[in-house]
Amino acid sequence: MALEAMQKTFYTTINLGVNEKWRPDQQVVALSQGISVLHLVLFIADPTQFLQPLWLDWKPLDLLLFSLAPSSSLDVLNEEVFSSVRSLALIDEIPSEGSGRPNAMGVFTVLPFSSSSVKFLGEWNPQFFTRREILFPDRFPAFEGYRFQLATSMDDEPFLYQRKSDNAISGSAIRMLAALSATLNFTYTMTESAPDHKWGRMENGTWVGILGMIYRKEKNFTVNCFALVDDRIRDFAASEQYLMHNCGAFLLRPQPLATWRNVFRPLQPLVWAAVIASLVVAVGLLTLQERVAGAAMVGGVGSTWLYLQRGPLNQSLPALPRTVWRRMFVGVWYLYCLIISGAYTCNLIAIFTRPTYPQHLHTLQQLVDSHYSGGLALLIKNSKDDIYKKLWSKTDLFPHDDASVAAMRAGTHAFIAGTAYATILLINHHKVIHPPFSLLAVIDSTNRGENTLGKASLTAACIVF
Repeated sequence: MALEAMQKTFYTTINLGVNEKWRPDQQVVALSQGISVLHLVLFIADPTQFLQPLWLDWKPLDLLLFSLAPSSSLDVLNEEVFSSVRSLALIDEIPSEGSGRPNAMGVFTVLPFSSSSVKFLGEWNPQFFTRREILFPDRFPAFEGYRFQLATSMDDEPFLYQRKSDNAISGSAIRMLAALSATLNFTYTMTESAPDHKWGRMENGTWVGILGMIYRKEKNFTVNCFALVDDRIRDFAASEQYLMHNCGAFLLRPQPLATWRNVFRPLQPLVWAAVIASLVVAVGLLTLQERVAGAAMVGGVGSTWLYLQRGPLNQSLPALPRTVWRRMFVGVWYLYCLIISGAYTCNLIAIFTRPTYPQHLHTLQQLVDSHYSGGLALLIKNSKDDIYKKLWSKTDLFPHDDASVAAMRAGTHAFIAGTAYATILLINHHKVIHPPFSLLAVIDSTNRGENTLGKASLTAACIVF
């Protein structure tokens, strides 16, 4: 570790013991895929029997082997367990016929797709191996025309799908494959879907679908879009993500309110209550005054109510009161009625000019409190957030997209899915064109705000190995 290129690098040393038998239940997941971590293994005997069971959870990206064995250990580099390591080097004794002097140490690696087996990088010299790229050259500069077997599904629009017009394979993934294969010199085959027609998840302790084919080493890798969740990160390696998007809830856009409701909608319920109360008070005051004064103004409660009701209806009075205070009362009442009727008329014109809709939902909390149920909300199942727990309790799972979209169009459910996927599904396949549906809210995946899902909501497009 005195090597200058390694002095600023984190490293992990594994002590397997000389006569210790490594058992799978002793595997340490913590020794996993740190991008900037150098894993250093020193061995006296062949380490393969110890590393193979450990490899299920270990899978280092940068591995340095240091042999202390009495004989050459170059054959170790050809073990399949090391074939997917990004950076691999072995420091071992150079055969005497290769160096011309005994006990000379050299640095070796293997290019998996090269015609030669073990590549000699040079005799060990700390002054020469001063940079990381010298000690760890690119193991995959090209693939020498190798034919990769891809596990794919052609139902992954817009990443990988089959066009209905000409049955040609299209999407961003196929365009990237074309560029990569031309640059790195490889060919490939693809599958229309997995044999079990599943996507890729753990069922009864076994991977199924596309990822199951890769896990069983039936296929090399896939270029379909996968969500980054803990079990996938643990068992598979992925390329850099080229797309990330959130999960959204889609609702049927509410229909305009019934026309007959426009009669009382211009004023809020509290305003209507105040108008009715003021009319009752005004009728009561005039009726009481008539009885106290002993002189009828319009004659009884019914006539008084009709007399004062002319004001809200913008009708003129048949006759004015004779006394001054009664005229002042009627003048104030008509001024009040003018304000109320003016507000009512203006709001009514606005309602008829622009159709109104019920109040839209804007947050997940409003969705939880509404009559809507959720559809396809698997991402929220294991969330610890209270809002997501309540939403999961109202969630209905459908056997396929058609049923969930039908429930959304019926106005009983919110369709919860990735925003890009849901938009393509609703517009292209189900012809639910905007504005018949609207995006309610985006479930935050950046650990900000109250609607946080964490890793499960990150849908990342990447190449999975």
